[in-house]
Amino acid sequence: MESAFSPSWAGPGDQVGGLAYATFQFHLTGSGLDPSVRFTWTQTGVFSNGWVALADFPRNCWSWHSLPAGGVLAFDPAEHVSDLGILYVVVMVTGTAPWQLQELWVGVDGARGNWWMFGRDPQHTRRSPIVGAQTATVKWTHATGDYVCSSPAIGADGTVYVGMLGGEILAIEPDGARKWTYATGDRMHSSPAIGADGTVYVGGDDHYLYAINPNGTLKWSYPTGNYVLSSPAIGTDGTVYIGSSDHDLYAVNPDGSLKWVYSTGSYIYSSSPAVAADGTVYVGSYDDKLYAINSDGSLRWSFPTRAPVFSSPAIGADGTVYVGSCDCSLYAIEPDGTLKWECPTGGWVKSGPAIGADGTIYVGNCDFNLYAIKPDGTLKWKYPTGGWVESSPAIGADGTVYMGSEDNNIYAIRPDGTLNWSYPTGDSVWSSPAIAEDGTVYVGSDDGNLYAFADP
Repeated sequence: MESAFSPSWAGPGDQVGGLAYATFQFHLTGSGLDPSVRFTWTQTGVFSNGWVALADFPRNCWSWHSLPAGGVLAFDPAEHVSDLGILYVVVMVTGTAPWQLQELWVGVDGARGNWWMFGRDPQHTRRSPIVGAQTATVKWTHATGDYVCSSPAIGADGTVYVGMLGGEILAIEPDGARKWTYATGDRMHSSPAIGADGTVYVGGDDHYLYAINPNGTLKWSYPTGNYVLSSPAIGTDGTVYIGSSDHDLYAVNPDGSLKWVYSTGSYIYSSSPAVAADGTVYVGSYDDKLYAINSDGSLRWSFPTRAPVFSSPAIGADGTVYVGSCDCSLYAIEPDGTLKWECPTGGWVKSGPAIGADGTIYVGNCDFNLYAIKPDGTLKWKYPTGGWVESSPAIGADGTVYMGSEDNNIYAIRPDGTLNWSYPTGDSVWSSPAIAEDGTVYVGSDDGNLYAFADP
C-alpha cells in the first residue's frame, strides 16, 4: 500500500553552491506497507555524488545512503517510520550537471507499474517520470478482434491490460503475446486499474464492477444499477471508486463489499473519479456538475457548469481541480469549490486534462485541437488534428504529449506545440495512451489493434 502523498517535483530543490537538495515528509497510511522508497530523476551529464537520507528515529539521527542506480531504496519501518506514521526523506546531489527529481513514491509494492490506472495515478495528472517513444516506430501490434475504446493500464511485470468493446479484458505480455482473456457479460468502455496486490479492476456495460486476479480468474464482481462506462480509480487505502449510469458513485472495499454510495443528479458516463491526497473524490456528472465527495461519502461541494461533464478531473499539486465540460470550457476549481478560472475553447471538452511539470494543462477538444493552457488559464498554443480529440493526453518526462484523434492518428507533440511524430491507424483513436517503465507507449484503436511504440 502506498503513502497518502506522492509529490511531483518541478525543480531541483534548494541549492547551495554546487549542492542541490529536496526534503519530503510522508504521512503513511494503512497496513501491509512495502518498505521501499522509489524515485525517478532526469539529468544532463553526470553529477558528482548523490545521496538519500532517512530519519532514524531510535537513534535520533539521519541514515545516509548512496543514490541507488535502480531508483529503489529499501528501509526498515521500525527504524525510519515514527509512532505517528511519519517518514522523512532527503535527496541530495552535488556537481554542476542540471538535475531534476521527477517523482518520489513510498510503499509501492511492485505489483503495479508506471501507468496503473486511467490517468496514471489517483490524481489523474497523466504525467509520467519516464521518457516515452521519440519516434513512430511500431514495436508490435496486437490484433484484438474488436474496437479498443478502453485505455491501457500496465503492471509492474510489463503486462498490459485493456478492455474490448465486445466485453473482454485482455492481458498482453510486453512482447505482444496474449496472456489471458476474461469475458464479461456485455460491452466494455471502462479502462482497467491495478490494485496494490495486482488485482485488475474494470467496469462493464453489464452493470458490474469486476475484480480480476492477476492470473485472469474472477476475484469478485459488484453489481450497480446500470451501465458502468466510468473507469475505476483506487485510493491509497485500496478503496475502488467508480461511477455508474444509475447516477451513483460507488466506493467499494478491496474485498468487494460496499463502503458507501453517493447519488448525483444524473448519469456518470465516461468520467473517471480523481482522488486527492486528503481522500476527497472528484467526479463529473451528466447533470452539468463536478462533485467533490468526502472520504466518508458525504458531499463536500458541487460546482455547476453549463453542460454535462464527461471529462475526467485532474488534480494539481496545489489541490486545484481541472475539468472540462460540454459547455466548451476548461475549468480550474479551487479545493474549496470556488472558481479559479475558466478557459473557453472551440468545442466540447470530453477529454481529461493532463498536467505538465511546469503547470501547463493539456486537453483534447471536439473542435479537432489539442489545447495547451497556461497555469493562469490563458492559451499557450493549440495543435490541429483532423478530428475530435476525446483521447486524454499522456505526458512523458521530457514534456512530449501523446494523444489520439478521430482522424485515425496517434500524435506525439513537443512541449512547444510542434509535431514530433504521428502514426496513422486504420480507424478512430479514442483510447488514451499509457507510458511503460521502459518508455514504450501503448494505445488502442478502433481498427481492433493495440499499438506499442518504442524507439529502436
